[in-house]
Amino acid sequence: MMRIFVTGAGSAAAVAVIRALEHHADLFVGDVDPYAAGLYLVPEARRFIVRRGNDPGYTEAMAALCAQQQIALFIPLTDTELAPVAATRAAFEAVGTRTLVASSRTLAVSLDTAALMDTCREVCSVPRTQVLGDGVDLRGWMFPALVKSRSGVGSHNVRIVASEGALAEVSWTGALLLQEYLPGATYAVDVLADRMGRVLATVPRESLSRSSRLGVTARTFHDPELQRIATAVAERIGLTFAGTIRFRRNIAGVPTLVDVTARFSDAVALTVASGVHTPRLAVELALGHAIPAKVGTFRDTAVVRYWDDRVVDPSAVASMEQSAVAATALKGIGMSSSLSNNTMSSTSSNTSSSASNVPASERLDRAVPTP
Repeated sequence: MMRIFVTGAGSAAAVAVIRALEHHADLFVGDVDPYAAGLYLVPEARRFIVRRGNDPGYTEAMAALCAQQQIALFIPLTDTELAPVAATRAAFEAVGTRTLVASSRTLAVSLDTAALMDTCREVCSVPRTQVLGDGVDLRGWMFPALVKSRSGVGSHNVRIVASEGALAEVSWTGALLLQEYLPGATYAVDVLADRMGRVLATVPRESLSRSSRLGVTARTFHDPELQRIATAVAERIGLTFAGTIRFRRNIAGVPTLVDVTARFSDAVALTVASGVHTPRLAVELALGHAIPAKVGTFRDTAVVRYWDDRVVDPSAVASMEQSAVAATALKGIGMSSSLSNNTMSSTSSNTSSSASNVPASERLDRAVPTP
């Protein structure tokens, strides 16, 4: 089977992608954290400690590791990795590795909330948004409102401020936005698009309940309005392969854009269960392969996600801890810090014989039916 490398192994998105592809490819997994859950979903020889995405040497180290392991496709799944990988796509292709990542143009918009709202205001409802800074004019603003980081997506670094006085007490660092508070229901639309940005499938979903102690209950549903708006947003920003577009209803009940995640989301398993196997289809698109003409048909379904346990030998955890320490030491002396459970040299000797027999262009194994 083909070899695929997935990073961000500690994220829910990576675990979902690993599980979606584990029967269709030989998966190699990386993370900066030796305790990342996704590392322990693959055989020990395929676990790697990697640099952070914002490390200056990150893409060079990852391209070298992909070359060493003869990786056919690289899938970065943390936001800090996306732009660097998109900017150095040619370096990966030079070693025979394709990348499943949006374009630099798309990421410049999706990772900048202010730019996203400016770009999409002609194709959908967007919340009033203002960059905060010295001398900002707050006349006409209605409170409560949101203060959030200009970069990034999701609910991290978001605060509701009840008044202009409360806004003055915000002391976060970095670029901040003041944004209209949207009081209505929240929805997400998973999107599949081809290499040219043509939308092939849209699957709306919503969370029914969320418990930080146990899990999440969510459902997919058909909503032509949400699907139409999501398609317009995706095409406006040039989204390719896979992404998630979030909306929330404003005070008038209109679906209003919240953010765009230009990669797989942590709820991709629900989309797969509904009938659209976005990970496998996106992989085929990234490799330049044809996919069936009708891929957007899905059924309304629900999922209850809960915490799962993976029992491993303590030596496996200790091995990853040692690799993390070694990676830090090597970085300190200017050497590559992408390591498996052994050093790169010993990993190469352990895997080179099998890797040399795997053509990088091998297609996904379809022996296992789509869930």
